[in-house]
Amino acid sequence: MKLTPHKPLLKIVKIDETDHWCKEVTDLVRRIFGVYVFDARKRVHCCEQTPSFELHFLESQADWSMEDQEPSEEIRDQVDNLLFEGDSQTEGVTYIHCSHIENAPTIKEGFCPDGTMGVYKIYHPYKYKTERDDQDKADAEYDAKSKEEWENIDYSSADDEEMNAWKEESDKATDEAIEELFENMGSYSF
Repeated sequence: MKLTPHKPLLKIVKIDETDHWCKEVTDLVRRIFGVYVFDARKRVHCCEQTPSFELHFLESQADWSMEDQEPSEEIRDQVDNLLFEGDSQTEGVTYIHCSHIENAPTIKEGFCPDGTMGVYKIYHPYKYKTERDDQDKADAEYDAKSKEEWENIDYSSADDEEMNAWKEESDKATDEAIEELFENMGSYSF
């Protein structure tokens, strides 16, 4: 049995976490979103049958869209400092059921969702529109091939050692992709 090597598909999810912040911060902004990166092709099971995505925390973002007031530069700096301080206390990894994220609306890169959650696919920051279209096509082909492989696996003859090696390679590929994103965070606009 030969499985296609895992190719991570990194996405960003923004989750409304306003309720987790103190009044000192929430009085100054409309909402606060936790921004996380995850591999949409990697599902984990946290002591239950329902699969989850492993979310890696990137940062918190303030949603400034207040009705009729634009915050001063001083207020923006104050909130940025409070968010930075709060982010240092945030868990690096969290898990959310796949169905919650898969049912979240797609949002534009760099924007906050209208609701409580929104998701978008990450592209290399220097790719042009045509390159992004090519990447989308290649990703769809990979997903179709991978799905067909998994549907046709004869688990009765599957080699545990081979499956474990594939899982280790998959985990390593995901970790490397996320690590690269963290190293180049300044190039992205979340």
